[in-house]
Amino acid sequence: MVRVAGYARWEHAGFAAAAVLGTLTALWIPAALADALRLSDTRATVLLGVLLAGDVAATVLAGFAKNHAVARCTARLRKELAGRLLAAGPGAARRFSAGDLAGRLVAAAEATADACFTTVTLLVGAVTSAGALIALLVMDWRLAAVFVLAVPLTVREMRRTGAGSADAHARYQREQATITGRLSAALAGIRSIRATGTQAAEAARILAPLPALDAAGRAVWRVEGAASRRTGLVAAAVMVAVIGVVALDVAHGRLAPLDLLAAAGYAALALRATDQVSTAGYLGYVRASAARVRDVLDLPPQPPAPRTAPAGDLVFDKVTVVGEHGDVLLDGLDLAVPSGRTLAVVGAAGPALEAVAALAGGLAVPDSGRVTVGGHEVTAGAVGHAFARPVLFGTTVRDALAAGRPTATDTEVEHAAQAAGAGGFVHRLPQGYATPLDGLALSGGERQRLGLARTIVHDRPTVVLDDATSSLDTVTEAEVTRALDASMRGRTRLVIARRAATAARADLVAWLDDGRIRALDTHTRLCRLPAYRALFTPHGTEAAR
Repeated sequence: MVRVAGYARWEHAGFAAAAVLGTLTALWIPAALADALRLSDTRATVLLGVLLAGDVAATVLAGFAKNHAVARCTARLRKELAGRLLAAGPGAARRFSAGDLAGRLVAAAEATADACFTTVTLLVGAVTSAGALIALLVMDWRLAAVFVLAVPLTVREMRRTGAGSADAHARYQREQATITGRLSAALAGIRSIRATGTQAAEAARILAPLPALDAAGRAVWRVEGAASRRTGLVAAAVMVAVIGVVALDVAHGRLAPLDLLAAAGYAALALRATDQVSTAGYLGYVRASAARVRDVLDLPPQPPAPRTAPAGDLVFDKVTVVGEHGDVLLDGLDLAVPSGRTLAVVGAAGPALEAVAALAGGLAVPDSGRVTVGGHEVTAGAVGHAFARPVLFGTTVRDALAAGRPTATDTEVEHAAQAAGAGGFVHRLPQGYATPLDGLALSGGERQRLGLARTIVHDRPTVVLDDATSSLDTVTEAEVTRALDASMRGRTRLVIARRAATAARADLVAWLDDGRIRALDTHTRLCRLPAYRALFTPHGTEAAR
C-alpha cells in the first residue's frame, strides 16, 4: 500500500487533507446548526455557511484527488506488471494463463490502486464516529452508552465481512481468470474450431467454470448482504434508542429542545461505523486483488544476457522438464551440440520438441539440470532464435529486422534479408524497408524469412532454428538454407526438424523419443531404421511407436 501511495504522493496528500477537513466540518456542523437556530444571529449563521462550504469543498477535493490518483497508480502498476513479466522471462510468466494475466493487469491493478483510499475511508469513518461519540458523551453519557453497546457488534461484522469477502472474491477472480484464459485461447484458434465444427464443444468447455463462478459470486453477496442486514438493524435500533434518550432529556429539562437536532446529527455521524461494513467488504476485494498483483511483482527477474554472447558447445546436462499436467517431457536429457556444428533434433511433434527449443534459446528454465553454452548458463538474448511463427515488432520492416540490435546498419539489415530470401519481396513492398508493419499482410513463408533475417542481424555465435523453414516450399527452403549456411558459417546451430530434408542437411541428428535421446547419428544412417523413417511420413508419430 505504501508503494502504491508513492506513485501519486500529492494526490494522496490532497485526499488526506480533504479527509481531515471533511471530518472536522462534519463534527462541527450539528452543533453549529443548533447554535444558528438557537441564537438567530449573523455570526452563527455565517459560521454554519462556512462549515457547509468547507464540507462541500472537502468532498470535491477528495473526489478529484482520488480519481486522479487511481488513474495514475493504475497506469504505473500496469507498467510495472508488464515490465516484471518481461524481465522474468517466458519460464516464469508461464505460471499464469493469458486470461489470468489480463485480469491481473486490468481489474486487479485498478482495485489495488484504490487500496490506500479504501483504508483511509475506513479510518476516517472510525475517527468521525469516535468524535461524534465524544460529542454525545458531552451532551449526556446515556447517549454514548447506547453506542458503546453497539460497537462490539459492528466491529465483529466488519472483521467477519472483511475475511469472508476476501476469500470469496479471490475464488471469484480465479474462476473468472480461467474463463478468460480459455476464451482467449479459443479466439486464437477460431479458424481451427470452425473448420472442425467444434463450436458447441468449445463453448461448453469455456463456460464449464460458470457454476463455480456463480457460487463464488453468490458467496460474496451472502457475506456482504447478511452483514448489511445485521448492521442495518443495529443502526436502526441505536437511532431509535438515541432519539428516545434525547426526548426523555428534553422532557426532564436536561437538554434544550434544539439539542434534539444536534443529537440526531451526531447520532448519524456516529452510525457511520456501521456503514463502513460494506467498505470492509470492498477492502476484501482490494486485498485479494493486491495479492494477485504481488504474485506478478514478486517474480524474480531473469539474469540479463551477457554483453558478449558466449561461444562454445551447447550442452543439455541431465535436463528434466515436467509439463503442465505432470507429464515428463524431458527425462534427464543429455545432449551436446559441438561448437560450430549443426545438430537437428527430430521426434514426435509436440511439447517435448518445443521444450528443447525453448531451453536451448534461454526462453525456459528446466525443472532440473542445466543448459549451457561454452560453460555459461543460457539466458534469453544470448542465443539467436528463429521461430516457426515469428512475431514482428517495431514500426517498420527495418525495425522488425533490427529488433534486439538497434545499432545494426542498413547494409547489415539488407544483407540479412537477402541471406534469408526476404530481400526480393521486401523491395517490392510500397516503401521497401520503410514499409509500416501495421496492416502489412504477409504469408507464413514471408514472415518466416523475416524472422530468419532478424536472427542473422542478431549475429549470435549460437542459433536455435525452431522449425523456422516449415512454411517454405521445398525448393525455397533449399535455397534459403544454402544462403543461411553461408551467412552462419562457424556458428553452433540446433535445428528442430520436422522435414527429412532439413534433418539431412545437419551434421548430426538427435532422435528424441519419450523425453530421451533414442539415437544420435547422421540422417543417412538413421534412415535405415523404419521407425525413424516413419517420423517423416503422414501419421509418422503413430508409426514410430
